[in-house]
Amino acid sequence: MSTYSGIIGLGNAGKAICLNLHKNGHEVFCLDLNTELYKDLPEDIQPVSCAREMAEKTTHIITALPKPIAVIKCVEGETGLFAGASPGLVWVDA
Repeated sequence: MSTYSGIIGLGNAGKAICLNLHKNGHEVFCLDLNTELYKDLPEDIQPVSCAREMAEKTTHIITALPKPIAVIKCVEGETGLFAGASPGLVWVDA
């Protein structure tokens, strides 16, 4: 069974988690407001346009965001994680 993992927030913690999942065979999707951070990632780590898209494409999501308000903004609304979530999606806030 394939594991599709998503990382939201590519700061120090998020980038390290993203690279470790990739190294261990996960198909990884990523999202960050600073899209410049994508250029330092391996080519097969796939950026997505919003948290909803990530929820639709993954089985596991880790948010690594700096403040609780950033997490709330990420999960709510029509482009938020909850809008694309389906039963069985695992979400962990680091």
